[in-house]
Amino acid sequence: MTGPNDFIIKEYEKLYDLYRIHYDTSQKISYAYLLILGGFLLILSLVYNDSMSVLNFCALNDLALFSLLIIIIVGFCMFMMLVEHKMKIILYARCMNAIRRWFCDANPSFKPYLLLPTDVNVPKHFVIGKDFFWEIISFGVLNSIITSLGITNLLNRWQIPYFNCSELLFFFSLILIVLHILLYAWRGTTSIIQGYNLPDFIDNQE
Repeated sequence: MTGPNDFIIKEYEKLYDLYRIHYDTSQKISYAYLLILGGFLLILSLVYNDSMSVLNFCALNDLALFSLLIIIIVGFCMFMMLVEHKMKIILYARCMNAIRRWFCDANPSFKPYLLLPTDVNVPKHFVIGKDFFWEIISFGVLNSIITSLGITNLLNRWQIPYFNCSELLFFFSLILIVLHILLYAWRGTTSIIQGYNLPDFIDNQE
Protein backbone atom coordinates (compact mmCIF):
# COMPACT_ATOMS: atom_id res chain seq x y z
CA MET A 1 0.00 0.00 0.00
CA THR A 2 1.33 3.41 -0.97
CA GLY A 3 1.97 5.70 1.99
CA PRO A 4 1.38 9.47 2.10
CA ASN A 5 5.08 10.17 1.55
CA ASP A 6 5.13 8.14 -1.66
CA PHE A 7 2.01 9.90 -2.90
CA ILE A 8 3.43 13.35 -2.13
CA ILE A 9 6.71 12.52 -3.88
CA LYS A 10 4.84 11.30 -6.97
CA GLU A 11 2.71 14.43 -6.87
CA TYR A 12 5.82 16.60 -6.68
CA GLU A 13 7.38 14.81 -9.65
CA LYS A 14 4.18 15.24 -11.68
CA LEU A 15 3.98 18.93 -10.82
CA TYR A 16 7.58 19.42 -11.86
CA ASP A 17 6.91 17.67 -15.18
CA LEU A 18 3.94 19.97 -15.81
CA TYR A 19 6.03 22.96 -14.77
CA ARG A 20 8.72 22.04 -17.31
CA ILE A 21 6.15 21.48 -20.07
CA HIS A 22 4.67 24.94 -19.65
CA TYR A 23 8.07 26.57 -19.20
CA ASP A 24 9.47 24.97 -22.35
CA THR A 25 6.32 25.83 -24.28
CA SER A 26 6.51 29.47 -23.23
CA GLN A 27 10.10 29.60 -24.46
CA LYS A 28 9.06 28.11 -27.80
CA ILE A 29 6.30 30.70 -28.15
CA SER A 30 8.85 33.49 -27.71
CA TYR A 31 11.20 31.94 -30.28
CA ALA A 32 8.32 31.37 -32.71
CA TYR A 33 7.28 35.01 -32.43
CA LEU A 34 10.81 36.18 -33.24
CA LEU A 35 10.81 33.87 -36.27
CA ILE A 36 7.50 35.37 -37.41
CA LEU A 37 8.94 38.88 -37.14
CA GLY A 38 11.96 37.70 -39.09
CA GLY A 39 9.59 36.35 -41.74
CA PHE A 40 7.93 39.77 -42.00
CA LEU A 41 11.31 41.42 -42.58
CA LEU A 42 12.01 38.79 -45.23
CA ILE A 43 8.72 39.63 -46.95
CA LEU A 44 9.68 43.32 -46.92
CA SER A 45 13.05 42.53 -48.46
CA LEU A 46 11.37 40.53 -51.25
CA VAL A 47 8.60 43.04 -51.91
CA TYR A 48 10.96 46.02 -51.92
CA ASN A 49 13.89 44.14 -53.40
CA ASP A 50 14.82 46.81 -55.92
CA SER A 51 13.49 49.83 -54.05
CA MET A 52 14.53 49.57 -50.38
CA SER A 53 15.57 53.23 -50.50
CA VAL A 54 11.94 54.28 -50.97
CA LEU A 55 10.52 51.97 -48.28
CA ASN A 56 8.15 53.91 -46.04
CA PHE A 57 7.07 51.92 -42.97
CA CYS A 58 3.99 54.12 -42.61
CA ALA A 59 2.89 53.56 -46.22
CA LEU A 60 3.40 49.86 -46.91
CA ASN A 61 1.97 48.29 -50.05
CA ASP A 62 -0.99 45.90 -49.94
CA LEU A 63 0.99 42.67 -49.56
CA ALA A 64 3.23 44.02 -46.81
CA LEU A 65 0.28 45.57 -44.92
CA PHE A 66 -1.77 42.37 -45.19
CA SER A 67 1.18 40.38 -43.80
CA LEU A 68 1.55 42.92 -41.01
CA LEU A 69 -2.13 42.67 -40.01
CA ILE A 70 -1.89 38.86 -39.88
CA ILE A 71 1.18 39.16 -37.64
CA ILE A 72 -0.69 41.57 -35.34
CA ILE A 73 -3.53 39.08 -34.83
CA VAL A 74 -1.17 36.14 -34.37
CA GLY A 75 1.05 38.22 -32.09
CA PHE A 76 -1.82 39.07 -29.74
CA CYS A 77 -2.90 35.43 -29.59
CA MET A 78 0.68 34.35 -28.86
CA PHE A 79 0.96 36.97 -26.13
CA MET A 80 -2.17 35.62 -24.43
CA MET A 81 -0.85 32.07 -24.82
CA LEU A 82 2.40 33.15 -23.17
CA VAL A 83 0.52 34.75 -20.29
CA GLU A 84 -1.59 31.62 -19.75
CA HIS A 85 1.51 29.42 -19.65
CA LYS A 86 3.12 31.79 -17.15
CA MET A 87 0.06 31.54 -14.92
CA LYS A 88 0.30 27.74 -15.00
CA ILE A 89 4.03 27.87 -14.25
CA ILE A 90 3.36 30.03 -11.18
CA LEU A 91 0.55 27.74 -10.01
CA TYR A 92 2.70 24.60 -10.23
CA ALA A 93 5.65 26.36 -8.58
CA ARG A 94 3.40 27.33 -5.65
CA CYS A 95 2.07 23.79 -5.39
CA MET A 96 5.64 22.45 -5.21
CA ASN A 97 6.36 25.03 -2.53
CA ALA A 98 3.35 23.67 -0.61
CA ILE A 99 4.77 20.14 -0.79
CA ARG A 100 8.15 21.36 0.47
CA ARG A 101 6.32 23.08 3.31
CA TRP A 102 4.50 19.84 4.10
CA PHE A 103 7.81 18.00 4.38
CA CYS A 104 9.28 20.79 6.51
CA ASP A 105 6.32 20.73 8.88
CA ALA A 106 6.59 16.96 9.17
CA ASN A 107 10.39 17.06 9.52
CA PRO A 108 11.55 20.47 10.87
CA SER A 109 15.18 19.33 10.69
CA PHE A 110 14.93 19.47 6.86
CA LYS A 111 14.33 23.22 6.75
CA PRO A 112 17.97 24.44 6.99
CA TYR A 113 18.86 22.29 3.96
CA LEU A 114 16.06 23.47 1.66
CA LEU A 115 17.31 26.21 -0.66
CA LEU A 116 14.05 26.60 -2.57
CA PRO A 117 11.10 28.42 -0.94
CA THR A 118 8.35 26.83 1.11
CA ASP A 119 6.13 29.92 0.89
CA VAL A 120 2.99 29.12 -1.10
CA ASN A 121 2.55 32.80 -1.98
CA VAL A 122 5.63 32.87 -4.21
CA PRO A 123 6.37 33.39 -6.96
CA LYS A 124 4.08 36.37 -7.36
CA HIS A 125 2.18 36.58 -10.61
CA PHE A 126 3.21 40.21 -11.16
CA VAL A 127 6.19 41.98 -9.60
CA ILE A 128 7.82 44.89 -11.40
CA GLY A 129 11.39 44.01 -12.32
CA LYS A 130 11.26 40.38 -11.16
CA ASP A 131 10.33 36.88 -12.33
CA PHE A 132 8.53 37.01 -15.70
CA PHE A 133 8.20 40.80 -15.82
CA TRP A 134 11.00 41.47 -18.32
CA GLU A 135 9.99 38.61 -20.59
CA ILE A 136 6.42 39.88 -20.75
CA ILE A 137 7.65 43.44 -21.29
CA SER A 138 9.95 42.40 -24.14
CA PHE A 139 7.15 40.52 -25.88
CA GLY A 140 4.75 43.38 -25.22
CA VAL A 141 7.12 46.03 -26.62
CA LEU A 142 7.66 44.12 -29.87
CA ASN A 143 3.95 43.37 -30.19
CA SER A 144 3.05 47.01 -29.48
CA ILE A 145 5.46 48.40 -32.09
CA ILE A 146 4.16 46.00 -34.74
CA THR A 147 0.53 46.82 -33.87
CA SER A 148 1.26 50.56 -33.89
CA LEU A 149 2.85 50.18 -37.30
CA GLY A 150 -0.35 48.58 -38.57
CA ILE A 151 -2.51 51.34 -37.04
CA THR A 152 -0.42 54.14 -38.55
CA ASN A 153 -0.58 52.46 -41.98
CA LEU A 154 -4.37 52.24 -41.80
CA LEU A 155 -4.66 55.88 -40.66
CA ASN A 156 -2.42 56.91 -43.51
CA ARG A 157 -4.64 55.08 -46.01
CA TRP A 158 -7.72 56.71 -44.54
CA GLN A 159 -6.04 60.09 -45.10
CA ILE A 160 -6.39 61.45 -41.58
CA PRO A 161 -5.99 65.27 -41.75
CA TYR A 162 -3.20 65.46 -39.16
CA PHE A 163 -0.82 62.61 -39.73
CA ASN A 164 2.72 62.42 -38.39
CA CYS A 165 4.07 58.90 -38.70
CA SER A 166 6.79 59.03 -36.03
CA GLU A 167 4.61 60.82 -33.48
CA LEU A 168 1.66 58.47 -33.94
CA LEU A 169 3.91 55.41 -33.92
CA PHE A 170 5.45 56.50 -30.61
CA PHE A 171 2.04 57.43 -29.14
CA PHE A 172 0.30 54.17 -30.01
CA SER A 173 3.34 52.07 -29.01
CA LEU A 174 3.43 53.67 -25.56
CA ILE A 175 -0.28 53.12 -25.01
CA LEU A 176 -0.15 49.50 -26.20
CA ILE A 177 2.87 48.68 -24.02
CA VAL A 178 0.95 49.92 -20.98
CA LEU A 179 -2.10 47.90 -22.07
CA HIS A 180 0.03 44.74 -22.38
CA ILE A 181 1.32 45.23 -18.83
CA LEU A 182 -2.17 45.90 -17.46
CA LEU A 183 -3.55 42.88 -19.29
CA TYR A 184 -0.88 40.64 -17.76
CA ALA A 185 -1.47 42.09 -14.29
CA TRP A 186 -5.26 41.71 -14.65
CA ARG A 187 -4.99 38.12 -15.86
CA GLY A 188 -3.08 37.20 -12.71
CA THR A 189 -5.89 38.53 -10.51
CA THR A 190 -8.50 36.42 -12.35
CA SER A 191 -6.53 33.18 -12.65
CA ILE A 192 -6.72 30.03 -10.55
CA ILE A 193 -3.75 31.40 -8.60
CA GLN A 194 -6.11 33.83 -6.89
CA GLY A 195 -9.19 31.61 -6.94
CA TYR A 196 -7.51 28.76 -5.07
CA ASN A 197 -6.06 29.99 -1.79
CA LEU A 198 -3.28 27.55 -0.95
CA PRO A 199 -2.42 29.02 2.47
CA ASP A 200 -6.01 28.71 3.69
CA PHE A 201 -6.29 25.18 2.26
CA ILE A 202 -3.11 24.02 4.02
CA ASP A 203 -4.10 25.64 7.30
CA ASN A 204 -7.49 23.93 7.17
CA GLN A 205 -5.80 20.53 6.84
CA GLU A 206 -3.76 20.97 10.02
